[in-house]
Amino acid sequence: MSKQSPRVLVAAIISEPDPPRVLLTKHEGHGRWHFPDGEVGSRERLAAAMHRSFQRDLGVGPAKIDERACLPTDTINFSKDLHLVTLHLIVSLPSGAQFMPRSGIEFAWFPLDSHKDPSFVRKALASTYDIFCRLDADK
Repeated sequence: MSKQSPRVLVAAIISEPDPPRVLLTKHEGHGRWHFPDGEVGSRERLAAAMHRSFQRDLGVGPAKIDERACLPTDTINFSKDLHLVTLHLIVSLPSGAQFMPRSGIEFAWFPLDSHKDPSFVRKALASTYDIFCRLDADK
């Protein structure tokens, strides 16, 4: 493993309650669905990185980013000499947001009550369930 610092990413967990669903994106050539994300630049705030990546990939900015609710994941791939730290943040979209994804980006809403969910979505959202509960209690 190299002695490089880990790369830091921010990823958005965007869900809608009725019907329960979550927004995922897929980049051409990657072949897998994932939460909308982007790399955090040097001296860049998490919210700024999230706004930048949303504008770049989906053509819309998030309305609200809740940095209090953060689910970190730590991924190390020794064969690729890669270390990623991803901070999953709870994000809401502007009312009536219309996506204009850049070329090569797909997006889709995945229902949470379906067996068709990518398993990592269920796992990630199960892990954030306590965070959602704490946020609701704070209101």
